[in-house]
Amino acid sequence: MVWLAVIFAFLVQWCLPVLPVLPPLLCLVGMEQGPQKGAECGLLGGFLCLLAGCSPWILALYPLMGGISGAVFHNASGVWGKWLRTAPVLMGAEALLVLGHWVAGAGLPAALSVAWLEFWMSLACYPLAAGIGRIGKPRRQKLR
Repeated sequence: MVWLAVIFAFLVQWCLPVLPVLPPLLCLVGMEQGPQKGAECGLLGGFLCLLAGCSPWILALYPLMGGISGAVFHNASGVWGKWLRTAPVLMGAEALLVLGHWVAGAGLPAALSVAWLEFWMSLACYPLAAGIGRIGKPRRQKLR
C-alpha cells in the first residue's frame, strides 16, 4: 500500500511543483518501515521523477534519502520528532544537489539559493506528506 502513497505524492508534486511532498514522504517511509522499504520507495519515486524529466541525480538521491532515514532514524517517535529528524536528511540531499549542479557548471550562489528555498519548502510540506503517508499504512482493526 505504501507504493500508492508514493505514486500519489509524485502526482501531487508533478501537478503542483511548488509542493515538494515526495522527499519528506520518503524520509517518513524510511523512519516508519525501515531502510529497505525507504530505499525501495525512493527508487520508485526517483524513477517516476526521471520519467517526468527530472535530473538523473534524483534516481540516486531518493533511494539514498529513504534508506538513510530508515537506517539512522528508524522508529523515531512522535510527529514532531520525525519532522525534526527529516530536516538533516533533506539538508544533506540539497547539499548533494548543490554539489552536483556546481560540478556541472552552475554558479554556486544560484545553486545555493535554489537549494535553500527547496529545503524550506520540503520542510513546510511535511504535514501534507504525513497525511499522504497514511494512505500506505495498514488499517488497524479493533479487537472485541
